[in-house]
Amino acid sequence: MIVWSEPNYALDWRVAWVGTVRIGYINPPSPGGNMWQWHTWIASGGFSGRGLALDEDSAKWAVTDAWQRFMEAAGLQPVRRDDRPWLRFRLPLPPSIWDMYTGWGENRRKSKVYKRWVTDAGWFVKPPAVPITKPFDIVIAMERPHGLMDVDNRLKPFLDCLQHYKVIKNDNRCESAAIRWQADLGHECIAEVRECLEGVAA
Repeated sequence: MIVWSEPNYALDWRVAWVGTVRIGYINPPSPGGNMWQWHTWIASGGFSGRGLALDEDSAKWAVTDAWQRFMEAAGLQPVRRDDRPWLRFRLPLPPSIWDMYTGWGENRRKSKVYKRWVTDAGWFVKPPAVPITKPFDIVIAMERPHGLMDVDNRLKPFLDCLQHYKVIKNDNRCESAAIRWQADLGHECIAEVRECLEGVAA
């Protein structure tokens, strides 16, 4: 995406930026003139380009067109900037999925261990104004108390907790999950949740 600098005075250049790279500029007509000038430093032919335009919009279009032609010739695609906000939670270490329930069949119930953890976690969960209803990503890091604990069976208790406190509408909307042990984390568990990029999940 091209961002144009704001002029400091009437005849100042309007510089075109892509990220931290200056790709060209335009400048207004000189006194007594009526044509805008445009210049590009990156072009598909390998040489800088320049030309004249009737107005500011046409001059900007010429620079934009030269940039797009360069990207196509080079076989490049713009990188989509990811500004999705993360919701961060610092929680007690989730119990294992094997500790979530007691009993079997009709007698299957959530365990006291899990209920106590959900209650304790609630002190640290600040849900958004509206639960996340779209597909979402989640990243979880935990400090490992000892080496005999499996990392993967901590995910389900955590997702159920987020659903319980209305951070998410339903944990079946989880599109991707990354979970790991991390030494010197500073907390037993830190998790971050955000909606997926549009078009990534149906």
